[in-house]
Parts: sequence; structure tokens; C-alpha cells
Amino acid sequence: MITPRALALTALLLAACVVDDAWDPGEIEFRPCANCKWGPPLLNSHGVNGVPVAAMDMVGEFHDGWRLLEVYAAGDLGIASRKLHGVHVEDGVLYGQDDWGVILSADEFIGSLWIIELEQDGGHESMQIISFHPDPDAARYTFIASASSLGVDAPKFYTCPKDDDTGEYSAVLFDDLDVDKDTGTHMVRPDTIYFACAAAAVGKAAVWGYSPWSTNPTTHQIASRAVRADYCGNGQSYTAAGTPLQLSDVFGLNGFADPSRKTEAFWGKQGAICLNVPRRVQPWEVVCDDGPLPPCKTENFEGQPAAVLWSKVW
Repeated sequence: MITPRALALTALLLAACVVDDAWDPGEIEFRPCANCKWGPPLLNSHGVNGVPVAAMDMVGEFHDGWRLLEVYAAGDLGIASRKLHGVHVEDGVLYGQDDWGVILSADEFIGSLWIIELEQDGGHESMQIISFHPDPDAARYTFIASASSLGVDAPKFYTCPKDDDTGEYSAVLFDDLDVDKDTGTHMVRPDTIYFACAAAAVGKAAVWGYSPWSTNPTTHQIASRAVRADYCGNGQSYTAAGTPLQLSDVFGLNGFADPSRKTEAFWGKQGAICLNVPRRVQPWEVVCDDGPLPPCKTENFEGQPAAVLWSKVW
């Protein structure tokens, strides 16, 4: 017996299952999210057809405005017909198993079709992976999305904006992560994939070497706050997108390109530990719940034992 849901999914697959080589990636655009709450600069910017969505529940429940219905891998002739089960992420890399028990991972997800439902209107949409960018710190996938109900001629959009560092419209995928849109706080959420654009703070922190698997979850949180100049650790950003920043860290992963520049801040678990030269405001304009942040009186990590990152402005 064919159920109504099966019929709906069949229609979606017929409309958008072919890995189409005819379209020109240069013609695809990023579609900005209407009324996104990501904040300036963006905490994240992942969206499908103008709807901001990031944390995907992998057992089919609605969460963060969407839910996953099915994932199909590309098979013969580029047709996404191999249904995948147990899709999950390990250290930024996708894994899944088909009906024959074959495990797919990494670039084998290129061409895969993700059928999703948006909560705000119940519309079924599709996302497709068009490229994979291997990187031990932050493997990245580029997705395009379209309204599946409009057929193969539906306009296609990148789900992320272009990242200046990588030149990609890609996303870093995190397992069991969710992020509060207001406070920027990272939270553990089981059975979840978090889609973080490389052009925004959560993904950018990983691209710069501070992914949870390259360092640890706490450092990833600290780095995402540093990217946004979230000095107070409460989600309020004191910078603008595109403002230059250089970072050093206790791990020796990154160093200053120009050490002569003035110290902005040292960063710990709660945000900035001390503050000298904010990016876009004056120091006295940064007032946290406990009052103004103290000035940084040392120029090394030895003088700031609780610090993990050290930032300087250009």
C-alpha cells in the first residue's frame, strides 16, 4: 500500500533527484534569510529558501524550524535513488548506510538529496550537496536548495553566503550541537547535525582551527565568541562583518601576522577576560553584567592563565 507520505516523497524525488550538470554554479545565488535572528556579524547564516534553519534533528522531529524526511545518495546515472539510514556526522564528515549495508562517507555524499519540511508553512524542500572540501580541522560541504514542488526548473540557491577566507559557499557540519541564537551559547543536543556556514562565527571558528575535534568544545565556543567580539559572553556583538582580526592561542595553532598591533582582548570560558582595544567601539561602551571589563596588563599567556585565545586588531 502506498501511503500519502510515500506519494509526496515520490513526487519530490521525481522533481529533484537528478544531479544536474547542465546548470552553471556561477548562476546560483545565496538567498538571504528574512528576519534572521543571527545578529551582526552573523552567528550563523544557514537558510533554506529564505528561512533561517541550522540545527537538524536526525530522528525526524521538528526542531529549529525544520525536520528531515529522507536522504538519498546519488547512484547510477547521477540519480539520487539510494536511500540512506543513520545519517550522522563524525568530526565534520558525513556518514550513512544504504539498504544493502554499504557505508558511505565524505565525498560519497556529493549529489545526495536531502528532503526536508519547513515548519512555518509545511512546505517540502530539497537540499543537494554539490561539493566536499576535505580538511582535518573543518571539512566542509556546499549545499544548494530549491522548492522541490516547483520541479527541476525551480531556482536553486546556496544555503550559505560566500566565505572570503575559503572562497566557498560551504557549511561545516557539527554532531550533537545546537546554538542559542540570542546568547550564542553552544549546547549539546543528541541526534542533531548543526549546519554552520563557514562565513559566520560558529563555522568560522572551526575553519580557523578551533573545531571541537581539533581542540575541544569549550575552545570552539570561546572562538565563536571571539569572532563576533562577544566580549561579555552574552551574545551581544561589538563588531561588524568583515572587520579584520588576528588570533593567537595556547595550542600554537595560530600566531599573529603582525605582532606589533595592539591587544584587543584575552579570551576565556565566559568571553573576554580583559579588554584593551575593542574593534568597533570605545572600551567604556562595553559594559557586562558585572560592569566594565578590566584592561589587559600583560602581553603573554603567562600573565593570563585562564585565557585560551588572544586577539589583536589590524
